Amino acid sequence: MDVYLDMYHLLMLLLLLWSSGSQCESTAKTDIVLLVNFFKRIDSGDFTLMKLFLTQTVSYFDIGPDKVQIGLVQNSYIPKTEWQLNTHQNKQSLLEAIDNLQWTRGDTLTGGTLNYILHSNFKTSVGMRADSQKIAILITDGESEDNAYLDTQDLRDSGIEIYTIGVKNARETQLRAIASDPDDIHVYSVSDFSFLLDIVDNLTIHLCNSAKSLDSVRLVDGNTLCSGRLEVKSEQSWSSVCEADFDQQDAEVVCRELGCGAPSVLQGALYGEVEAPMWTKEFLCGGHESALLHCGRSDSARSTCSPGKAVGLTCSEPVRLVGGASRCAGKLEVKLTEWRPVSYSDWTLMEAAVACRELDCGSAVSTGSRKESSDRSVWWIRSDCVQSGSALRDCASSASSASIVELTCSDSVRLVDGKTLCSGRLEVKSEQSWSSVCEADFDQQDAEVVCRELGCGAPSVLQGALYGEVEAPMWTKEFLCGGHESALLHCGRSDSDRSTCSPGKAVGLTCSEPVRLVGGASRCAGKLEVKLTEWRPVYYSDWTLKDAACRDLDCGSAVSTGSRDESSDRSLWWIMYHCVQSGSALRDCASSYSSSVIMELTCSDLLVQPIISVSSTMDGVSEAQQQGFQVHRGSDFTISCSVQPQYPGGSFQLTFTSSNTAHNYTQPAVNHSADFLFPAADPAHQGSYSCVYGVYVFSHNFSSESRLLSLTVTGSRTQRPPES
Repeated sequence: MDVYLDMYHLLMLLLLLWSSGSQCESTAKTDIVLLVNFFKRIDSGDFTLMKLFLTQTVSYFDIGPDKVQIGLVQNSYIPKTEWQLNTHQNKQSLLEAIDNLQWTRGDTLTGGTLNYILHSNFKTSVGMRADSQKIAILITDGESEDNAYLDTQDLRDSGIEIYTIGVKNARETQLRAIASDPDDIHVYSVSDFSFLLDIVDNLTIHLCNSAKSLDSVRLVDGNTLCSGRLEVKSEQSWSSVCEADFDQQDAEVVCRELGCGAPSVLQGALYGEVEAPMWTKEFLCGGHESALLHCGRSDSARSTCSPGKAVGLTCSEPVRLVGGASRCAGKLEVKLTEWRPVSYSDWTLMEAAVACRELDCGSAVSTGSRKESSDRSVWWIRSDCVQSGSALRDCASSASSASIVELTCSDSVRLVDGKTLCSGRLEVKSEQSWSSVCEADFDQQDAEVVCRELGCGAPSVLQGALYGEVEAPMWTKEFLCGGHESALLHCGRSDSDRSTCSPGKAVGLTCSEPVRLVGGASRCAGKLEVKLTEWRPVYYSDWTLKDAACRDLDCGSAVSTGSRDESSDRSLWWIMYHCVQSGSALRDCASSYSSSVIMELTCSDLLVQPIISVSSTMDGVSEAQQQGFQVHRGSDFTISCSVQPQYPGGSFQLTFTSSNTAHNYTQPAVNHSADFLFPAADPAHQGSYSCVYGVYVFSHNFSSESRLLSLTVTGSRTQRPPES
């Protein structure tokens, strides 16, 4: 045993002296987890050779908290972390740990061990950095007896590049199945431990290239980290890529390398023109490679690239909804270094709308929280960052919580370019593309279905070009809804297609906001409730949003607010002040909350509109189509004012206006009405009349005015002055 140790220390010294001038020159942060999994009993000489291999490999890298970090796991029936990524922050400390490493026999469950390192070692809590290149290296001498492929895919989905090294009895087909593509870079197999040192040069070169790949491709001038003009780094300079040298499979590799979703738009000059330099080789990716510079390239070089042909690429955002009834409903998850749920922290429909848009779903319909049994790793999304126009991924930071976001988007209908989520130009999705709808193919019953599908109130405005002009594509069928359907695409459609739609005829729709006041004497007073998935009262917290509530109710402005304390806590909506102040509707700014203190509100349009009518004691009153009401000259007539019973007392003021005079007459309201008698009608009575009902309630004076009544006096009897 001592002979092997002396030999090991001598060889390690020689190797360190030999490799002291050979270093990976990448400045990129790289997190590497070594997984040592030996099934057979190996002698101390073999283990010494393995440690020499690890020593030489580690010596190639610059170790540090902002450079390369290396952790190590041994599989000894159950996986055991020897040290985490952040345990050894310099090379000397790491080499000493390798020197002190003791071998433990493992088992044949490689898949379980791969799952272990994903959830125990590639974690920010133990040193993994969000902006690092992540690499797992499996060193094994046997064949796994469990299904390692699913766990391998989980590692890949988390953006981890996998290298496999087989010794002696390792099965090469299994090594290839576990490793990242291409195999000639990521798979190594030797017949004996003594040959491990022979692969060090190739392995470390490829590991260094993997580290460099993190800073060898980028998207610039885009709106998010997943969009922009493509640039590739070579020999310390950045070059754009010509559209002719780049295809969909190449785009898939770039999007995956950058930690984004699948490519959604690939188009020249999408993110501005660019001058030289240009990349001169055509990329020949298969679509499965882990980095663009791992792809093959053409032999011939391109000398020119036409203007406007620099590759612009938009990758979909790495966002998904899981566990719901469709891809547009469920628990919200975002991927940075790994897929995690999103913490529910005062989420509203405004944040949910961003997620729905990134998912290419329709409008946000509802959002809520789900309580897990215990805290777990989540992403916390900053609301102000999202509202500034950034993608969810760009606004995420690591956190721990048991409360996670669930949301529902409409599958195939949305309203765009409106002021609230219940207004905008109507678009319908079919075969993965969105189309506007022509006004001639859409009616009130269709609108009722859309508003209900989006969780809004009844349609209030249906008008072409209400929310801007739109170019093709246009929906080509007429909708034939009965008004009762749960979704627009459940409605019948015409057999014939529409070939054209006149300019300015794309459907613009405004649905009323699902807001109400209940328990008061009118629709403009009472307990404030908002509906998302369900009707709930609104939490009272120094409420300064009263005018917004009255506005959504079409009840004028706020007159008074108050709070009511329920007997116990209940589910409420908390309305986010900054969200409403930006012009959004109450529903769009509501977040789930629990409290016993609820909001009561009185708006200025508290009273219902009074009714005005006229009657005559002689020949009656006739109503002309255009001239209004007519009474005969000399007859007595009465103008009556009445109002629906709401509050006791009050008074009516009858206002008379003609071309040259105006009069006001006042009477108390008796049984919610008042009659104003005018004897002997004459031309002086001709003009416009209106009733104004006034009452003092809630420590305020309220009033409401009737419609105008126009009166004409006919005939030729002698004029008499009016009596009041």
